[in-house]
Amino acid sequence: MRRELERVSPESVGIHSRDVLHFVEELEKTGAQMHGLMILRYGKVLAEGWWSPYAPGLRHGCQSLTKTYTSTAIGLLYDEGKVTLDERLMDIFPEETPKDPGERLRRMTVKDALCMSTGIYQFPDLTSKEWLKQYFAAPILKEPGEGFFYCSATSSLLAAVVREKTGQSLIEYLRPRLFEKIGIDADNLRILKMADGRDNGGGGLFSTTEDNARLMQLYLNQGMWDKERILSEEWVRMASSFQNATTEDQGIEDCRLGYGFQMWMCRPKGVYRADGAYGQYAIVFPELDMVISINELAQLGIWPQKILDIIWDEFMPKVAAGVSYLPEDEDAHRKLQEKMKGLTLARPTYRPQSKDAKKEPVSRWRLEENGWSILPSMYHNMTGLKSSGISEIRFDFSRTETAEAVFVYAGEPYHFLAGTDGNGRYNERLLKECVPQLTYVSGFWEDEQTFKMHLDYIETCFEKEFTFVFEKDIIRIEMDEANVSVNDLGHSRKQVYGHRKKE
Repeated sequence: MRRELERVSPESVGIHSRDVLHFVEELEKTGAQMHGLMILRYGKVLAEGWWSPYAPGLRHGCQSLTKTYTSTAIGLLYDEGKVTLDERLMDIFPEETPKDPGERLRRMTVKDALCMSTGIYQFPDLTSKEWLKQYFAAPILKEPGEGFFYCSATSSLLAAVVREKTGQSLIEYLRPRLFEKIGIDADNLRILKMADGRDNGGGGLFSTTEDNARLMQLYLNQGMWDKERILSEEWVRMASSFQNATTEDQGIEDCRLGYGFQMWMCRPKGVYRADGAYGQYAIVFPELDMVISINELAQLGIWPQKILDIIWDEFMPKVAAGVSYLPEDEDAHRKLQEKMKGLTLARPTYRPQSKDAKKEPVSRWRLEENGWSILPSMYHNMTGLKSSGISEIRFDFSRTETAEAVFVYAGEPYHFLAGTDGNGRYNERLLKECVPQLTYVSGFWEDEQTFKMHLDYIETCFEKEFTFVFEKDIIRIEMDEANVSVNDLGHSRKQVYGHRKKE
C-alpha cells in the first residue's frame, strides 16, 4: 500500500518558511517556466507547489532524468546477481555486435555504459530499428573506461540490458521491486519506445515531480525504505559517487564536475543529482538530509544553471546542517502556503475576436504538402515515428470564449479547442502511438486577419505556436516550435500555404 509522505512546516524540520518563500520567488525571476517543485527534509515534505496549468498528479517528461531510473534497474539486477559491472556488452548482445568486434569492443563493459565511457563518440540513428547495431558498429575512439561522451543511446542500451536479462520492460521489471515499494504509481508512468520497440531508457520516461523525489529519497536513505532494503548500500555508494571525469562535456558548469552511474556530481561537496534537459532535477543533499525535485521548462538561452546557482548560493546556505527544529512562525508559514497554493504561469493573451472573422465563422483549408506534425518534433526524433504532415485544417470561430481548429493528420481529424477568453483549454487526444496525450491550448486575434494559437504539450517540455493569416481564398500558416536544437534561440519557424476547400 502506498504510504503518503508526511507534510510538515519548514520550521519543524529546521528551515525558515521565509527562506523557502524567497527561494521560490527567486526561481520565478530566472525566466524559466516553472512547472513543479517539492522539497523534502528528513523524508518529510516541507513545501510543494505546481504552477497552474501544471498539477501534482500530472505526468511530466523526465528527459534525461530517465537515465537514473534506468541505472536503478541495473542496480537491482546487480543486487540480484543477474549482471556484473565487468560483464561484456558483446556477450549480452551477441546478435547486435559485429562478427569481428575488435579488441576495444571486446573490452566494453556494463560499467563503461553506466559511466558514459564506452569510447564511442557518435550517436546512432535513433529513428532506425537498427540503432543498437549501429551503436556497436561505430568507431571506438578511446579505450573503454576512458573519456566521457554523453549519449542517450548508451542509456537506452542499458534499458535493453534489462530486457535481455529479464524479458521485461523497464516499468514491468521495476514495478514490484521499486515502484510498489517506495510508493510510485506504476500505472501512471509511461515510457517512449525506440523504433525497434525497446524502451527509450535515455529520455523517454514520464513521471510526476513526487515520483522523482521518492526515487532520490531512496538514494538519500542509502537504499532503505520503510525499514526495507530496496537497493544495496554498495550500489547506492557507487552510483552516487564520482566514477568518471566530465571535463569533455560541453553543457552547463555543473555538468563538468563528474559523473556517477547515470547521475551527476554537483558544485557543493557530496551533492549529486538526477538531471534531465530543460531543468528536470532531483537533487540529493546528504549532509542536509534533503531532496529537491523540480520540473520546469528552462529554454535554451535561459540555462538551467541559473536554477542550480540559486539553490547552491541562495538556498543551501540558509539550510543549516544538523538543525532539526525551529520555533514555528505561523505568519511566515501562512504566507508560504498561500504562495504555493496560488502558483500560476502567466495567463494566455486575451484580445476580443475579430469582427471580420465572425462573418465567416466556419472554414476549411487544404494545405500544401508538408512534413508538419501535431506532436513535438522531439518525439519523432526519439522514437522513429514518422511525420505524415498536416493535410487540412478546419476552423470554427462561431463561439465567443473558444475557437476550434481541427487538424487532419495521417487521414484522421484531431480537435484542438482553444480558449480565447484569457484562459487555455485542456485537450486530451493526440496520436495513440505517442505517450503525451494532453495539451493546453489558447488563442487570440492579433489583428482582423491573424489568429494565433498556442499549444502547450502539458506533459512535456515542448510547445508550438501557430499563426494563421487569412487572405481571401489563401491561408498562410507559420509554425514556431520551441526547444528544438536548430538555432541559438532553440526555436524552429516554418511556413506553408493553404487554399480554401469548398464544401
